[in-house]
Amino acid sequence: LAKSGAKILLIELASYLGDRSIVDEFSINNGNSAGWIKDIETELSGFENVKIRTSTMASGVYDHGYVLAYEQVADHLPGNGQPRHRLWRIRAKRVVTATGAIERPLVFPGNDVPGVMLASAIRDYHKLYGISPGDRTVVLTNNDDAYKTAIELNKSGLSVPAIIDTRSDVNSPIFDYVKSLGIKVKTGKGVSKVVGSKRLTSIGICSHRGEGTVEEMIDCNVLAISGGWSPVVHLWSHAGGKVIWDNEKSMFLPDRNSTPIGDDGLNFVRTVGATSGALDASKILLSSKVVASELAEEFGLKTKK
Repeated sequence: LAKSGAKILLIELASYLGDRSIVDEFSINNGNSAGWIKDIETELSGFENVKIRTSTMASGVYDHGYVLAYEQVADHLPGNGQPRHRLWRIRAKRVVTATGAIERPLVFPGNDVPGVMLASAIRDYHKLYGISPGDRTVVLTNNDDAYKTAIELNKSGLSVPAIIDTRSDVNSPIFDYVKSLGIKVKTGKGVSKVVGSKRLTSIGICSHRGEGTVEEMIDCNVLAISGGWSPVVHLWSHAGGKVIWDNEKSMFLPDRNSTPIGDDGLNFVRTVGATSGALDASKILLSSKVVASELAEEFGLKTKK
């Protein structure tokens, strides 16, 4: 779309572009996703029709393509003469939300004890800031994604006593890979007990389909939990779009048959990537290309080579 000459405003909540592709890197164009994002940012910066605003949150999408965005300008630069915050009032013919997904927690007694954290948050601390919340981490999950946390910590030499997977039957490449690293995987299990008040010291595991009787105690100071991911559909819903439940993916997705309608009678909000339920990198990129093509066709735009 940038090459077509369309006027584009790219809003990013974080202070950097790329979000999870910086943390959960993947291979692309004979390199990794972090390097690819830098190349894309450099390329976009060369277009006069593209403006990028980082540290900015789109807080609302309203009728007639009206968008409110809240920018943190100088919270980290006190006394430099700039305003701390700025509120953007935007009019857009079309809005594309790439707001991603939020990792869901798992519910068990004591899941609010310090040391119990979302698995993705632990990866964020580890990859972005070089911080480990603890040196002995147990992973509790019902999906494959949390296995990435165990792999990252293991590669850094930190102890991962076990991965507790509530699923009884797990068959995936990442499952086989973590076992090859020597990490114990306990399937069909859950957590029924957390020991510690001001900090986590150990957990008790039980049969996921049992009555909660503790079968084994494991010493740890961090418990990484993951209950899957929920697409961030707030802006889609705010604009009037409806959501539907996908039983296979266990998530609410934007309903393509009930979209936000603009003053021209057409859908003016589209979702891409994890917001649309695509959690795999290749599917995320594909969904972005599809929406870009749709918009280019809708407005009769042609990409300049």
